[in-house]
Amino acid sequence: MSPLQIGLFSIAILVIGIIFLYNRFQERQLLKRQKQGLSAEPVDSPDTAEFSDRVEPQIHSPVAQMVTSEASPGDFSHIVGMDESIDCVAKIRSDRILPTVDVKQLFAAVATCGRHWRAAGLNAATSQWEPINNRGFTGQFTQLQLALPLANRSGVITSVQLSSFFDAVSASAKKMEADFEYPPINEVLQQARELDEFCAQVDVVFGINVVASSDSEPFTGLRLRALAESAGFTLQPDGIFYLLDEDQNTILSISNQEETPFLQEQINALSTQGISILLDLPKVSNPQQSLERMFEVGKSFSVALKARLVDDNRAALNASSMQSIREQLIQIETLMVEKSILPGSERALRLFY
Repeated sequence: MSPLQIGLFSIAILVIGIIFLYNRFQERQLLKRQKQGLSAEPVDSPDTAEFSDRVEPQIHSPVAQMVTSEASPGDFSHIVGMDESIDCVAKIRSDRILPTVDVKQLFAAVATCGRHWRAAGLNAATSQWEPINNRGFTGQFTQLQLALPLANRSGVITSVQLSSFFDAVSASAKKMEADFEYPPINEVLQQARELDEFCAQVDVVFGINVVASSDSEPFTGLRLRALAESAGFTLQPDGIFYLLDEDQNTILSISNQEETPFLQEQINALSTQGISILLDLPKVSNPQQSLERMFEVGKSFSVALKARLVDDNRAALNASSMQSIREQLIQIETLMVEKSILPGSERALRLFY
């Protein structure tokens, strides 16, 4: 190894060490702030039965009396986008209406955390929880709940992101003279890591391929489009055909195996040696039914195009290999059901976003 390589390797090790130490420093600082700024009285949570090992979050209470509501202020399981099994949820409560300008400043601060976030508010006029649109909300709220996803296809939440999130919530709540509550950062990070590991187990896209035989002509875009549309697929602006369910969620997709997408303005002049038919398992509500539909589409395309139906290894797709795929799909679907993350559910669609 040359001196230059040794030097570069040493620098890389140093950078990794600095990043690790910085993250540890952030975690310890936030834990210290939590101990200093929060009281010792635990707050009852509606989800303690689901997470029996969880240490209950603590609450800072500068106001004397909490608001009461028929909507059960502590119960937010019915709120769209608020899900403590996949989100880190922070709460702000007051006995008076929270100033709109301060709420907007809070949202601006949370937006800098680097993750897609959601918010809901308890409307003082209706005593109902409602999602909040940061761009133009008009409701007057006495309580807020904000959520950051613990994990999704963009990655797992980091200690730096959590620290920024909690800092924004605590600073805004103190400014509004409101109570605030959020879970301990170490428990959130542990939950996020476990969730991310589970997602890695079940995040599987099944696919089969229709490819031109060695002695046949490539598939024309015009022919492919006709076949896809007759099977219920629609060509979207991203150059992929999608089969959608009644809720406009994707069941299957058809993409070009070659680099050129099936763009509306170019597809009639395009030709290709093969297509892929894909099933994104976590995002479909009826995986087994969708898988059979994928097989049917693949068979019909291969017959119509006089082509070969193969797996990702270019091996012919036969009854044995299809059964193997079915068994693998059932195993993954079972794992998701046991975790209460049903394929195609709102929870799954958010996790595998």
